[in-house]
Amino acid sequence: MEFTFKELLEFTDNEKNNALKNGVRTSKHLLVFQESELVINFYFMIPSQSIVYEVDLEKIVDVNSLLSWIFHLHGKAWNEDKEVINAFLTLFIYVVDLYFEDSICLDDASEKGFKLNWDEKSITYSQCSATVGFEHYRPVLEQVR
Repeated sequence: MEFTFKELLEFTDNEKNNALKNGVRTSKHLLVFQESELVINFYFMIPSQSIVYEVDLEKIVDVNSLLSWIFHLHGKAWNEDKEVINAFLTLFIYVVDLYFEDSICLDDASEKGFKLNWDEKSITYSQCSATVGFEHYRPVLEQVR
């Protein structure tokens, strides 16, 4: 099956919108973005749907704090679900893409980092010659897993 570039962009937008609305499922968890609280909730895939864990996105302000959360989540006892970190990163990228109106500089983000200001909905970074949307990180993250 072949797709046009426009169709691929529409598919990506639909996938992102679906994940933001319905969450991201793994084999054992459901991760849901709750915009009113700026959190990602982790649920066990059981009928009671009790919250397993909550990540306060306002505490993720730079590359270091994001990496710290990844290590923290990886260390949880319920992390036998190997897909949960990738699901978290995917949903986080979609949230940042939705929530922030600025672009992020790939060169600067990889070399010097960036700062997310959730109150002002802004991304700040040092000098950089090119900017692209945060969504472009997804292929890099896919390679890491």
